[in-house]
Amino acid sequence: MIFNSIFTKRIKFDIADNYINKVLWPNALFIIFGFAIDCAASGVIPLLSVIQGADYDYKDFGLKTFHVFYMGYMSAFSIVCFERYLATKNKKFFWYSMFGIAVTVLIVSRGAMLLLLIPMALLFLSQKKIKIIRGGGGGG
Repeated sequence: MIFNSIFTKRIKFDIADNYINKVLWPNALFIIFGFAIDCAASGVIPLLSVIQGADYDYKDFGLKTFHVFYMGYMSAFSIVCFERYLATKNKKFFWYSMFGIAVTVLIVSRGAMLLLLIPMALLFLSQKKIKIIRGGGGGG
């Protein structure tokens, strides 16, 4: 409610498609190569390891400092792309936003997936202006 009252006016602007490609593709490549770096450092793709029945400890995955930066960057990129998809209906943004979901599935990280899905759901609800009905919490 507070968020919607602050940001009630939407700023509309057009971005040329060629500029979008120049911005999205390098970021997507970083997401892909970052995942490859993390997997190379660990020697495993966690989802495949779990499917094969091997022991997998999430604490052993990734290049320690890089992984933290990478996950934050990947999350921000995915959430911004999802917001752009909602604002423009350009499916390109939707597919780029799914990179983050794919990475969290591949690294078997429920927590990271929730950190993507919750903001995406809140953005969706905010864009659709869905009213949340509050239950009777008391009264006397």
